[in-house]
Amino acid sequence: MIILHGISEDSKYLSPLAEFVSSNRLANVYTPDLRGYGENPIRRGDVDYIGQIEDDLADLIVWIKSHNPGVNRIIMAGHSAGGGTVMARRFQNSFKV
Repeated sequence: MIILHGISEDSKYLSPLAEFVSSNRLANVYTPDLRGYGENPIRRGDVDYIGQIEDDLADLIVWIKSHNPGVNRIIMAGHSAGGGTVMARRFQNSFKV
């Protein structure tokens, strides 16, 4: 499971949810800091091109699958803008990696 944070936050506030899901063995949970977010981003809130965050997510999915060979599907969720990113990508089918 990948859970994306909203536009004005990093992923820290998602930790209680991620820990609950993980500790109850419902899913392995990843809460990435999107590009430009986190404690020490190189360029806060900045991307080089439109679609870069989606490309980063596609790369994360490839990484998760390569490190977890039994994974055949990934659940994605998000809060606020993170939810919008998940929905937009789902409807555009760009996460078929």
